[in-house]
Amino acid sequence: MRASGEMVDCLFGCMTKRTTLIRPLTAAAIAVTMALTLVACAVPPAPPTRAPGPTIRIGTKDFAEQFILGEMYALLLENAGFRVERRFDLGPTDAAHAALLSGEIDFYPEYTGTGLLTVLKAAPPTGSDNDAAKVFDAVAKGYRDRFDLIWLSPAPANNAQAVAMTKPGAARLRIVTLSDFVARAKERAAQGRRLILAGLPEFLQREDGLPGLQRAYGDFEVDFRPIAAAERYRLLLTDEVDAVVAFGTDGELGGFDLATLIDDKAFFPPYNVAPVVRGEVLRRNPRIKNVLDALAPRLNGGVMRDMNFEVTNQGAAPQAVARRFLIGEGLIPGPREARAVNYVGAYRIVARDGLQRIKGQATVALKPGGAAAVTWVAFVTDTLQTTTGRGQWTPLGDTVVLTITESAQGPLQPPAIAKLTFDDHFIVSVEVTNDPTGQTEYAYLIVSGDRTPAIRELHERLARIPWLNFTDPGPSGDAYGEATRQAVVAFQSSQNLLPTGVVDVETWRALGNPAPPGGVNAPLPAPTYAPPATPMPGGLTRSPRGQGRTRAWLRLAAAHPSQACTPTITIGDAATNLRQSPSTGSPVLTVIPAGTAMEGTGVNADRTWYRVNYFGTAGWVFAELVIAECVQDLPVVDAPIPAPAQPAQPQPAQPGDLVLYLSFDDGPHPTWTPQVLEVLQQNNAKATFFQIGQQIGAFSDVMQQLIVAGMGVGNHTWSHPSLAGIARDEFVSQVTRTHEAQVATGAPEGPSLWCMRPPYGATDANTRPWAAELGYTVVLWTIDPQDWALPGTQQIINHILTHARPGAILLSHDGGGNRSQTVDAYRVALPQLAAQGYRFEAIPCMRMGS
Repeated sequence: MRASGEMVDCLFGCMTKRTTLIRPLTAAAIAVTMALTLVACAVPPAPPTRAPGPTIRIGTKDFAEQFILGEMYALLLENAGFRVERRFDLGPTDAAHAALLSGEIDFYPEYTGTGLLTVLKAAPPTGSDNDAAKVFDAVAKGYRDRFDLIWLSPAPANNAQAVAMTKPGAARLRIVTLSDFVARAKERAAQGRRLILAGLPEFLQREDGLPGLQRAYGDFEVDFRPIAAAERYRLLLTDEVDAVVAFGTDGELGGFDLATLIDDKAFFPPYNVAPVVRGEVLRRNPRIKNVLDALAPRLNGGVMRDMNFEVTNQGAAPQAVARRFLIGEGLIPGPREARAVNYVGAYRIVARDGLQRIKGQATVALKPGGAAAVTWVAFVTDTLQTTTGRGQWTPLGDTVVLTITESAQGPLQPPAIAKLTFDDHFIVSVEVTNDPTGQTEYAYLIVSGDRTPAIRELHERLARIPWLNFTDPGPSGDAYGEATRQAVVAFQSSQNLLPTGVVDVETWRALGNPAPPGGVNAPLPAPTYAPPATPMPGGLTRSPRGQGRTRAWLRLAAAHPSQACTPTITIGDAATNLRQSPSTGSPVLTVIPAGTAMEGTGVNADRTWYRVNYFGTAGWVFAELVIAECVQDLPVVDAPIPAPAQPAQPQPAQPGDLVLYLSFDDGPHPTWTPQVLEVLQQNNAKATFFQIGQQIGAFSDVMQQLIVAGMGVGNHTWSHPSLAGIARDEFVSQVTRTHEAQVATGAPEGPSLWCMRPPYGATDANTRPWAAELGYTVVLWTIDPQDWALPGTQQIINHILTHARPGAILLSHDGGGNRSQTVDAYRVALPQLAAQGYRFEAIPCMRMGS
């Protein structure tokens, strides 16, 4: 946890999951194995509650991950009353598949990529076909039609091939993606010293190996070293090679905190694991599917890497690792203490100084068996200084004691000790002693894209609040996605917390004991702002729906034939669905952020739905969730509108068919704004930059670059205060000073100049009308990867690609801290979105009242 340094030395005996379990063990490893085996034997399976069922024969291939999976399948079926025969270590794929076809075994765990390429002999998938769901569908159909073999639900863990490097090595060579690796390989080859890549010998011949990689990324040269699986990581961690060919669930990737290069051209096929069952066996015993499907969503990449590392590097028995995981997940019974909160997982903890400025963050990995790893990232202006540490953790009631004994530079004397206090899976306090980083305060956060044990509890808490109308996704819901973030934002707004969408300790505690949503059942306070010069007719009344899901208000204006008025519909205090027709059962076209104002074009006969035009997409919004001005002047439209030309979900399309609105907050910044601009120009993209006024004058040259490039500039206030509860004079000062600074540096009068984004997304019933009086449209967002928290380049990319929708507004940052991950993420994500047909535009805001 000190400043940046070299990777921790490798343990020379490290093994990989591709080795068998018959190998010499050290005395310590034997002791660990015996201890874990004794623990496993001390916890016999619960007696079946029914008569023993039929015998099921389970097979596996010949490496550690298969042994762990096979044992978990066996324990689950035994707990369900089946008799199980374990026929593990059958050999490679051809042997396991032959045993399945002959009836020697009833099922075994297989990988989708292996099934497609090795068994079905199909060509490697390319383009949009190289998708996990499409590959699974193709493999499942091929196996069913040719062999009468059935694939059960696949796990999210992807054991695909990958290229891995040490983090210091990747940083030194400026490598994040495979395209970067190829570029450096070409540079080194031209200099006469090739990059050294080590991997299994077959990588030289496989179509999804080096030949295909060279076709996909352009011809390049490396010094390829064919080596045994067990040697790859030893050579990498001792700097004898530059990179290795890895598999996505290799334990060493997590155990040694390595950098897995982003496959930015989506070359490697997916290798999701699932049980493959003989059709006749499944037809006789259909319960097998339900039993094993319950496990699948819990096996993500991190879980599998941790379990593999225990077996291949720490000498643990696969049986003990499998049993402990299933007990911890509550899938099989076990001793009371084993069913206590399972703290295994990764946790993001930010460090702040005495002025509450974020100075860095640590990702703490609590691994099965008590091992711990820490990756520390220091926030500096131009570089991210990263170092690592290792140690142990011990649970003591609701507290975990974390002892870090080794950093990247060597042993820590004295060790750094942290006490993490949990509420369920959420860390509510962090106390650190002997802290080598010198920080004073730490806090645990959950941000977009995270996968932590706390997220399942978060979903349960959100679902218990009826007015949020949130549905718990169940065991598969371990990721913090956009639906969860929007529910958190709505909840934070109801509790008078900043609606950031980041789950901090205040939000977590409020979720445990939520107050009634402020304002839902109370009269709307009288506005304190001056009315417009031409007063709107009619009054302001409460929505007839007394228990509305949001604090939304409906302005019912009387007809006023003498006044020409452009109807305006403003979304209430929570994001609202734009639907294809006036019905809650109608398909959702997109989600409109809270506070968004748009043109109204019609109303249905009973005035319960309004037809609007949202950035070129026509659809319907529910009347009780909006503020409608001049509603009586809207023409009645009884018939549902036709389906829009653009699909609601991104589909392969011709370039230009789909629009995504890009936006960046907290600039201008002299380092990051030009880098963001460069990536946008490389992808023919436009964006809106919401700027902090007090930074504009200092970086007027950066402003000029944005203006010349035709980017939009929006208003993000003068000094980034929360606009909830702010006084009118301060609000006007914050907005007008920023506007004046923009105009003074040459910002043209255009649509984006009248877009205003409130810091943190925080507004109230006063500030939205004040913004309209000044001519501004309040613009929030629908996709938030929360890049400011530096969750990792790949996590940002995944979040953007997963949630991109036509008409969506994507929030990112070009200021306020180190934004290198944002730049790297956009460098990968924009070409992939463009290949799907997206074009990227600035947000078109009209000056209110013009």
